[in-house]
Amino acid sequence: MLSRPDPSPSSSPPPRGPRPSLQRIASTLQLGGWIGFWVQLALGLAAILLLLIAIPGLAGQGAAQGVSIGIFWATCGVIVVAFNTILSFRYTRIARGLVHKGSEPQPRKLETIQLLRMGVYVGAIGVALTLIGSGVSVYVLVAKAVSQPAGVAITDPTKIVRALDVFVVVANIAGIAANFMGMIVSLWLYDRIERPGS
Repeated sequence: MLSRPDPSPSSSPPPRGPRPSLQRIASTLQLGGWIGFWVQLALGLAAILLLLIAIPGLAGQGAAQGVSIGIFWATCGVIVVAFNTILSFRYTRIARGLVHKGSEPQPRKLETIQLLRMGVYVGAIGVALTLIGSGVSVYVLVAKAVSQPAGVAITDPTKIVRALDVFVVVANIAGIAANFMGMIVSLWLYDRIERPGS
């Protein structure tokens, strides 16, 4: 009668917890997600604050059409920043799902890659929108500075460079920085996850 072979005493039970490659991807996603989230949140709030200061001045004092267009593009850029900030937060949830099974839905690599690609595209769109706004706003500033004759502040205050104009430029620059940060974080995460052996 044949007996079953005894299991080898040197064999050990399979390791518990995520594989080292999953652990590395989760750490990278968590780090990149939180950096992107907080930086974009801070820059987005700065842009919103500047726009909240500029918009009442636009209605109260009157403004050149270029300033209004600059505010429009800055607002579009802030909306894109908000979306990209949510994506960055989503990266941290994916990382949590990789490490703590059951606490979050288990993400698939393909879905994560698609989400990172979306982050790159959204960041690029946001940079383009706020670059247009910055270009228009700087054009208005330069046009006012060059064509400003002496004494124009008394006759027509809309033809001088005002704090309102500068706030719109700075809001657009904050939007550029925030969207660029979102794009860079998504690109960096995409590169780390797509490396062979991930």
